[in-house]
Amino acid sequence: MTAQELYENGKAMAQKKNYGQAIKYFDALEAHYPYGEYTDKGQLALIHAYAYGNEEAGALAAADRFIRMHPRHEHVDFAYYMKGVVNYNENYSLAFRAFPLDRSLRSSQFAQQGFDDFKTFLEKFPNSKYAYDARQRMIKLREQLADHNLSVANWYLKQGASLAAANRAGYVVNQFPQTEAAPKALLVMHKTYHSMGMPKEAEEAMQMLETNYPKYHEYNKIPSAMPKDNP
Repeated sequence: MTAQELYENGKAMAQKKNYGQAIKYFDALEAHYPYGEYTDKGQLALIHAYAYGNEEAGALAAADRFIRMHPRHEHVDFAYYMKGVVNYNENYSLAFRAFPLDRSLRSSQFAQQGFDDFKTFLEKFPNSKYAYDARQRMIKLREQLADHNLSVANWYLKQGASLAAANRAGYVVNQFPQTEAAPKALLVMHKTYHSMGMPKEAEEAMQMLETNYPKYHEYNKIPSAMPKDNP
C-alpha cells in the first residue's frame, strides 16, 4: 500500500472504533514510510487510536515521541492536548463512572497529572482549537483536586491533628480559590485556629470567608459559622 492508503485505511478503522486495526495500519505506515506528510498525520492519529483503544501507556508514549521528534510541528498542540485527555479519562475511568463513588475519596494521581498536562498545553498553545475543551476539563479536575484535599483536611481534623488540618485547608484556599471547596476550607481553618488558641488567625479566616463568600452559609449547604468566641 502507499502511504496515503495506509493512512486512509487506518483512519477508516478509527472512525469505526476498530482501534486495534487502526493501530496496525498506523504502525505499518510509520514502519514503511518513516518520513512524509502522511507519516506525520499517522503518528498523530496513532495517539488518538491508542487513547481510545484503552492503551493509555501507548498513547502517552506516542505523544511524547511526537513532541520530541516534531517540537515545532504545526499540529504538535494535539500531542500535548492528548496527554491531558489520556490522564483525564484515566481519572474518570469506568470504575468511577459505574459506581457512585465520592470524587473526593478518589486518588488524585491522574487528576493532578491531567491538570498539569492541560496547564502545560494552555501555556504553550493558548489559542489552540483544543484550548476551550482543555479549560473545561481543567475546571472539573480542579474541583476534584480541591475536594480531595478538603477531605484530607477533614480527616486530619477528625484525628485531632489541628495544625495539619489547617495547613491542608489553607492549601485548598490558596490553590483552588474558585472552587466549591474553598469556603468549606476556610471554615476548617476558622475552627482549627480557634482550637489551637490562635484567635487572630481564626478571625482572619472568618473575615476572608465573609468577604469573598458573603453567602457562604448557603453555598452548597455549608452551615453558618460558629460564634467567634466558640471554638
